[in-house]
Amino acid sequence: GMSGRESSPRLSGLARWFGRWRAWTRRFCGAPRRVLLLKTWNDHLGDMILINGTLSHYRRFYAGCQLELACADNYVQLSRHCPHVDAVRPLGEFHFNLGRYHLLKPWNAGRYDRVISMRRNPSKRDYQLLESFRPAWTAALAGDPLLIDPALARQQEELLDCAVPVPASQPPRHELDAQLALLRAQGGAASGTDELWPVFWPEPGRSERRVERMWLELPADRPAIVVAPCGSASIRDWNTDGYRQVAAALSPCTVVLVGTQRDRHFAKHLDWFGLPDVRVANWIGRTDIVELVEVIRKADLVIGAESAAFHVAVALGKRTICIAGGGHWGRFVPWGAADRTRVLTQPLDCFGCNWKCHRPTVECIKGVAPERVAQ
Repeated sequence: GMSGRESSPRLSGLARWFGRWRAWTRRFCGAPRRVLLLKTWNDHLGDMILINGTLSHYRRFYAGCQLELACADNYVQLSRHCPHVDAVRPLGEFHFNLGRYHLLKPWNAGRYDRVISMRRNPSKRDYQLLESFRPAWTAALAGDPLLIDPALARQQEELLDCAVPVPASQPPRHELDAQLALLRAQGGAASGTDELWPVFWPEPGRSERRVERMWLELPADRPAIVVAPCGSASIRDWNTDGYRQVAAALSPCTVVLVGTQRDRHFAKHLDWFGLPDVRVANWIGRTDIVELVEVIRKADLVIGAESAAFHVAVALGKRTICIAGGGHWGRFVPWGAADRTRVLTQPLDCFGCNWKCHRPTVECIKGVAPERVAQ
């Protein structure tokens, strides 16, 4: 019989031929039957949260179609129970993971009639994935004018049927404005960003019950302040001593620390000794994405860096204080109800640096005094 090495090119060729035939036949069959919303690898959890409110609009616009959402494998849980999509697929389903290399599957071709990339500033890798589907029609955000690579701009012209520019402005338009532009370019009906407010779909029973048990560990006679001290990168973190001073000013209280496993190093440097009226519960690394939403839902106040926890708190309408920098000022912060959300920063002339800070310290964040936060 043939060895695997001899047979694999033939099998690959057959899969590629079949995918192209399927894509060609679907191009001429009228209205789309299968639509994929694509949120690619490099986007963070906060980016995923900010598209949740658009899914109901896509469902109405593509009524009768098989509507699917693809996102990073570790974010699937966030939207798994969304009633507006028929399936939530991990991006790993569309490529072979070969260590440092990702080989796109040839049978991606023709799988969907329409593919819509929701990432604001696409990369070359994003376009390679988009091209592998060979859909009859493609749409994508074309990126911020100051950040888009000219080579990618040429690729957009060749690949996209609908390239939606992000309007140039200073500061940049918020992420919700970009998603609204993408939706409207396809004919979707949404009057404004208020209609795209993020929503969450808890796992029935499990996550709520577990958080309820954890919450019983906390004293019921004092307010619970959820502190999310770490952003997606250490450049976004505030001073460790700042959180201690804020807790002292707000005592008596219970401080609930939240974050991912990689944030544990930050918690080790938080010194809570000498604060007898502050009870600290270190839940960093103890909750998944869905449980984090339920923890924040129970909080009296949320304080922290520009992170997914901040976006969850704003979306839930909680009283929220965010210590933010100018790296993406305007694009992600500030946003939220003015009477419930405070975004504190030290204004500088280098805002919009895309987190490429040229100063000895990140002054826009480190320069925020604990007294401002406590007030």
